[in-house]
Amino acid sequence: MGTTNNSKSFYYGWVVMLSCAVSTALISTVGMQATQFSNGLMRQDTSVTLSATTYGLGYTVFALMQGIPGLFLGKHIIKRGAKSVYLMGGITAVITGLLFGNLIDKSPFFFILGYGFFFGFAGFCASQLAAQTLVNTWFVKKRGSGSAMRTVSAAIIGFFTPHIIRWATSLSGGNWRYGWYIMAIGGAISIVVTLLFMKNKPSDVGQCPDNLDPMLDILEKGNTISKYSNVYKRPNGEDIKYNEAIRSYSLWAIIIMCMGGFCVSNLLYSPGSLYFMGIGLTTENLATAQSFQVISSLLGALIINRLSDRIEPLYLVAGCVGFMCLGALGATKASVETPVLMYLFYISAAIGMVGTMQVVAIGIGNLFGNAEFPRIQGLCLFVAALVSSQVSTIAGIVFDRVGSYVPVFYIFAIFGLISIIPTLFIKIPKIKVKDNN
Repeated sequence: MGTTNNSKSFYYGWVVMLSCAVSTALISTVGMQATQFSNGLMRQDTSVTLSATTYGLGYTVFALMQGIPGLFLGKHIIKRGAKSVYLMGGITAVITGLLFGNLIDKSPFFFILGYGFFFGFAGFCASQLAAQTLVNTWFVKKRGSGSAMRTVSAAIIGFFTPHIIRWATSLSGGNWRYGWYIMAIGGAISIVVTLLFMKNKPSDVGQCPDNLDPMLDILEKGNTISKYSNVYKRPNGEDIKYNEAIRSYSLWAIIIMCMGGFCVSNLLYSPGSLYFMGIGLTTENLATAQSFQVISSLLGALIINRLSDRIEPLYLVAGCVGFMCLGALGATKASVETPVLMYLFYISAAIGMVGTMQVVAIGIGNLFGNAEFPRIQGLCLFVAALVSSQVSTIAGIVFDRVGSYVPVFYIFAIFGLISIIPTLFIKIPKIKVKDNN
């Protein structure tokens, strides 16, 4: 199919971004929210005998599955496209919800396998690797805007879905199995959305990236400042190969920063609530903090993603991680009298995750190009998840030894600040200045 150059025609890339947002929300967000409701109801069901250790182990496996599949799915995306990975996620969510919704109470093994492994895999399929591959393929000059639309749309959907899930589970009389069935329904709808609306690349619908004429500077050798962007973005045909990327200082500096960022953001989930409730803060305080987190995620995704077309994305990520680390340090001083320090931590963690889960992928695509982006990003996610998945275990060990989670916040906040430093020494190629824009 030929490509068109009419920048005034409707660009299908925006439809792809919206389909990404809907599918991500239906698989990952709905699945996570539904299982949270389900897990809470299971804890109240005396016929279910899952221990706290089992729940913790299930979460650890889930966290590992947010990185491990990247090693082989990166290769798969290069060969088969990101659309096929979204379909895998939807199919896995359907199977997981229907199958394990009837097995979880039979054995702790089924919870770890269903929640940790299978749902973890489904969530990864609908997360940053496949999504950002589509962003980087469909958008070059407007990459930050494309990413902003996808993430903000998914967050808006995720803001309303808990009320639907709560309504559905209440109709069931508090039956915890319905949480898993809702996961299956979300996966089924996502399959339909993906099949109908998602396309792997602009040429599939006869268009060019950004809906710009292919003779414009972005597709030529060299890189220029224009009305769309003034940060370096590697030109087509000059992409860095995977084997070259893994030998570069730049990639490992980025991976180290992601390791630090992932570790600090994991404090939010484990031991976050345990720490804050342990110092006397209430569930009302926690709910308020989570509300601030949602709002901060929305605003952060909208503003920071769009800024990444104007300010070097990797420096933005460094700023996000640094802000999150300061929030974690402040959280060590939180108390019943100063709950605002907990709120600030949740806000800073939301901003930090925008950096490490969204904007960093834009930076990797800009620096290394699109050809091997899935494998490069997959490696980054794998290493970062492998290291950060140990946070909850370390937190438990420290608490058992000293009776406090405060040292854990200090350890990982300082590690996060140190992890930023290598990124500041990455040599970003210079771009030319274009006079006619």
